[in-house]
Amino acid sequence: MDSYLLCTDLDRTLLPNGQAPEDSLARRRFGLVAQMPNVTLAYVTGRDIGLVEAAIAEYQIPVPDYIISDVGASIYHSTDSGWEPDTAWHQSIAPDWQEKSWQALLPHLEHLSELTVQDNQTANACPHKLSFFTKGAIRPDELLTKVQALLDDAGYQSRIVWSFDEGRDCGLLDVLPASASKYHAIDFIRMQKGLEKSQCFFSGDSGNDLEVLESDIPSVLVANGTSDVRHLAIKNARTNGNSDRLYLAQAIDDQNNGNYASGILQGLEHYFPELYSCNPLEEIR
Repeated sequence: MDSYLLCTDLDRTLLPNGQAPEDSLARRRFGLVAQMPNVTLAYVTGRDIGLVEAAIAEYQIPVPDYIISDVGASIYHSTDSGWEPDTAWHQSIAPDWQEKSWQALLPHLEHLSELTVQDNQTANACPHKLSFFTKGAIRPDELLTKVQALLDDAGYQSRIVWSFDEGRDCGLLDVLPASASKYHAIDFIRMQKGLEKSQCFFSGDSGNDLEVLESDIPSVLVANGTSDVRHLAIKNARTNGNSDRLYLAQAIDDQNNGNYASGILQGLEHYFPELYSCNPLEEIR
């Protein structure tokens, strides 16, 4: 029996916390697939570990084998005693920031009027993520270029990720070590599990998912993703030669609208129909 690494973003992907309607049975059906013995489940999110645990309880979604949190800056694996950080991952990304934490980067950016440090930054247990809200009608490309240049000049190898938070109606800017991202973290777990990329799957909806959506990992963009993200995902996947690795979920009928978990299931059925042939999805109607 083949093994699979099933990875999904949480907010507005698996979690129905956006403005689009949710299919009533989709999350339960997703749970059946995720709990199959040959499936390793990973949540890949901008949330910290505490907020992931809160989401699992609130939305009654399956407990995963791995949590990739903080937009890829942290990896945790499940143990009998709870969640354990993956020290090998943290050690691999630390040199990008000269073995320093986010506090060392903040003085280089806090003067920018477009940025406001996120409320929970000082309480964030992740040393390798610095997060801001973006103010007003900014041009994201220009802001990212400015931030990147300031950190390059200071000698920090960094990755800048921007996305739009529909719930807060504002932009989010995350600064990570250059070798930390959702894609790199997924690939790190993939190699630990000894899997091929063709045995992996990712689902997402927003700007901080783009690197995976346009990559060589089979992925689905759920139907409730924004038109801007959809445009960029299609364009970049084509440029990267990965158009066949990007599936666009869509509304099929009233029971399959492609939003949230419904879209994830569409993607899984597209890439891995064999999962459905041995899974009792029809028990849930």
